Amino acid sequence: MFHFLVGPFGGIRVGTLLRIFVAEFGMFPVPSSVAIPTVHESISPEGRVNQDTISRDIVQQLEELCWHATAVKKHAAVTPPPS
Repeated sequence: MFHFLVGPFGGIRVGTLLRIFVAEFGMFPVPSSVAIPTVHESISPEGRVNQDTISRDIVQQLEELCWHATAVKKHAAVTPPPS
């Protein structure tokens, strides 16, 4: 049986550690992050977000992701990959 630690910001520090692995795999981590305090209370089992700030942070992160994806795509179109 699994036991999970439930707290206000359980697991928040793992994002910092994962950035190292993301970069090592050749991916680009986006600068922003989404912290969801007490996730078991903030998101319903059906997936509805109960806090406006979480929705705002998710939108910001998705906008950054789209910006970075567009920038990489434009760069790749004019710069050949290294051999």
